[in-house]
Amino acid sequence: MLKITNGVEFFEVPSGAYKSVFKKQGFVKVAEPKQVTQPPVEVPVEDDPYMKPLGQWSKEEVKAYASEHGIDISNTKNVAEAKQRIKAYLDNK
Repeated sequence: MLKITNGVEFFEVPSGAYKSVFKKQGFVKVAEPKQVTQPPVEVPVEDDPYMKPLGQWSKEEVKAYASEHGIDISNTKNVAEAKQRIKAYLDNK
């Protein structure tokens, strides 16, 4: 089946009917939109604290990151203060 038009009317007809009848009457095939395939989007792993905003890190994730990167958070009063130190570290990288 083909989609055809004469600029005013649109029809879906068998290709044989288009070739033998409608083409002679000035109808043309309507171009089908091309399917664009996009590469798959990688979904970040939720267990990886580096893939989500610092504000969403748990206390354990903050401690682990600080430990892995040698950031001293031992004298911080709370998690928010520890996150500020990590942010300062990341800003200076």
